[in-house]
Formats: sequence, C-alpha cells, structure tokens
Amino acid sequence: MSFHPLVQEFNSISVDWELIDEDWLSLKNFAYFHRTLASALPAIRRFLMNLDEKDCPLMRDYFITKQIPYNKKNGLKLLRSEIAQKLKKEAK
Repeated sequence: MSFHPLVQEFNSISVDWELIDEDWLSLKNFAYFHRTLASALPAIRRFLMNLDEKDCPLMRDYFITKQIPYNKKNGLKLLRSEIAQKLKKEAK
C-alpha cells in the first residue's frame, strides 16, 4: 500500500481502538455462542489492543500467522476459551 496515491491520507488518520457495545456483543457471541471467528475478528483485534501484550497469546499468534493452532476444531475451542477467560476477568 505504500505506493498507493492515497497512502498519505490513510497514514494521517488515527485508529480508534475503543470497544463499542457491538464489539462486546461480538466477543461474547464468539466466546460463548459459536459466532464465527471471521465475523468477530474486528472486535477481537480492538479487544487485544486494549490488553497487555502477554494476554491471549494464541489469539495474538493467529493474527500474525493467520493459522488456527492445532487442528481447526480444537484450535477454535482454545481461541474461544482464551477470549472467554479475558472477558470474565474484564467483567470483575
């Protein structure tokens, strides 16, 4: 994208990492009600930006490698579990 004519305009826009109500709903639906990973990714990315870098290592690895850990079924269980644990801690 660095050669795109609008790159300067995109670089000057600040990104808002604040979670909105729809993000919280999306996170809960992913963690507890099997919402798809693809549909929850924007909310998960914003959620991770507000956490410590040590939190949710599997989910952070997913954003780097774009590969679900282990096999798909067990990997998704682990990713859902990781988000669910952080949601419980954030609720306290």
